[in-house]
Amino acid sequence: MSTIFVHCGQAGNEIGGVVWRLAWAEKPPRRWFFDERGTARAVFVDTEPKVVRGVVRSLGPERVHPRCALVEQSGRGNNWAMGYGGVDGGGRNGIADAALEALRWQWERCDWCTGVVLSHSIGGGTGSGLGSLLLQELRDEHPRHYLTAAAMCPFAAGELPLGHYNATLALSFLQEFADAIILFDNTQLLRHLTSSAAVQSHAASHSSQQPARLDMKHLDAYVGSGLAGLTFPTDGPLGRRPFDAADLVIGRGVAGEPPDERIKHRLLQLLGGSPCSPFPVDYKLSASPATALPSQNALRSLTLVSNRSSAGPQLEQILIRARLQLLGKAYVHHFERHGVSTEFIAERAEYMQTIVDEYEGCRAAFAGSQPPVVSPVRAAGAAASLSPRGTLPSPGNPAAPLTPSNIAGAAQGFALR
Repeated sequence: MSTIFVHCGQAGNEIGGVVWRLAWAEKPPRRWFFDERGTARAVFVDTEPKVVRGVVRSLGPERVHPRCALVEQSGRGNNWAMGYGGVDGGGRNGIADAALEALRWQWERCDWCTGVVLSHSIGGGTGSGLGSLLLQELRDEHPRHYLTAAAMCPFAAGELPLGHYNATLALSFLQEFADAIILFDNTQLLRHLTSSAAVQSHAASHSSQQPARLDMKHLDAYVGSGLAGLTFPTDGPLGRRPFDAADLVIGRGVAGEPPDERIKHRLLQLLGGSPCSPFPVDYKLSASPATALPSQNALRSLTLVSNRSSAGPQLEQILIRARLQLLGKAYVHHFERHGVSTEFIAERAEYMQTIVDEYEGCRAAFAGSQPPVVSPVRAAGAAASLSPRGTLPSPGNPAAPLTPSNIAGAAQGFALR
């Protein structure tokens, strides 16, 4: 049983470097992350060589197969359209073909592959555009396997002129083709890391001195550590499993006593809950950690994974900024010259609006102001709308009623270490 990782773009590869350094240092079950020669089951792809070469150098050339470290020299100009369609915009994307071929090669070498984890940023060009294309192609080739995307959102203030366009387009593709999406908001992460307790904890795990200032490398390291903590399998008394079975608490050495209702009530007050679910909050106690990476210098640890309606305002801010730019047709010529029309951007923005409306409906329903709103966002399973290579897809089938969006709240899925 194996999982293949795809690291796309600068941020995705920097996150990947952290994940694989932890994988080798912590030594989770090798067969799930490394082949018999100790080579990582991963594909590193970027349109500029610097980051991928740095990751390969830090891990060691023997840990990354040469055919799985793919680079170009041209870059993608922080433009989703160039990342998706290639530099010439004609649908010929050589690095995408090479990445998909490397993925097929990795897949064929696994006895049983459970799925793919993609790490990338959605604000630039390579991570957003090329990442969208790879996810679309993977869904077409493997309709029944799990596809998970760990996506870095741009800063709220906006780092790039095309950043909110890129994020809107990429998020619409993630919603349509991925089974699970973990959003990491740069603004929230930076706010968290700049607090004194977070900075001290982070500095203690990486160096003996507290850094004078934080940069994107600290954010990528934090995201990579959290992603590794959730995706690495655990090793308990009942043997190794890809994900810990929380209902096997007796076998893990904890008495099977019913949960304390006071604890559940406090958790519900703290986290909130959805009226759509009969069991909005649940928890289990365990004598061994729920994640493979042990907590550092702590007697207790908490692993929290949640799908929160707080993702709605975050998505809405991205969408509002993109629509304001689109209203004035700002920078749209950068997309049109690479085959992405203004109408397509508007369609994708409208598709994202349905997701925002879902979350707002959940928030309103929880507040008791109205019944939950369930919008037809995405066709279930393999019925999602797919298009041939080089053809931009239309948003998902509007006839299938669905439960709220599968986008998880920003930075919620962390093992607190």
